[in-house]
Amino acid sequence: MTALAAVPFAPPEPEARWVLCRCGGRGLALPLAGVREITTPLPATRVPGCGEEVYGLIGLRGRVVTVFDLGAAFARRASALRPDHRLLLLEWDGRVIGAAVDEVLTVADAHAEPGPFEGLHALPGLAPDDLIGTCAVGGERYLAVATERVLERLLS
Repeated sequence: MTALAAVPFAPPEPEARWVLCRCGGRGLALPLAGVREITTPLPATRVPGCGEEVYGLIGLRGRVVTVFDLGAAFARRASALRPDHRLLLLEWDGRVIGAAVDEVLTVADAHAEPGPFEGLHALPGLAPDDLIGTCAVGGERYLAVATERVLERLLS
C-alpha cells in the first residue's frame, strides 16, 4: 500500500459559499469550492476489512470512487443506510472522493466564525481540528468543516 502524500490545508475564505447538510441530526457546512457534485444514492460495493465509515466503492461514469459515510464517521449513525441520503462528490488532491450525508439542505453564502464550539460539537467522531468555525444561516448554526483535513484523516 502506498502512503498518501500530505496535502497542505488551505482553509476557505471566511466569506464563502457552503453546502449545508445534516449528519446525525447535526448541521454541517462544507466549502462549496471542494464539492464537485451532489447526487442521489448509488449502489456501492462494500470493501472487506474496512470500518463502517467506508460506505464502499461506486462506479461513476467509468471511474471507481471510494465513498465515506460521514454519518458513521462523525455521528456513529450511518447516513448511507437512509434510503434518501445524498452523496457529495468531493475533489481532493486530484481525486474524486464520495461522502454520504443524511441530507443536503441548500447552498448558501455565509461567514465562518472561528470557535469556540462549546454546545455545538455534538458529533463524537468529529475532531476539533476538523472544524474551521461555525456559520449562521437562517437562524441556525452549522459546524464549518475543513473537508481536506477530514479526508486526509479518513484516507490515512
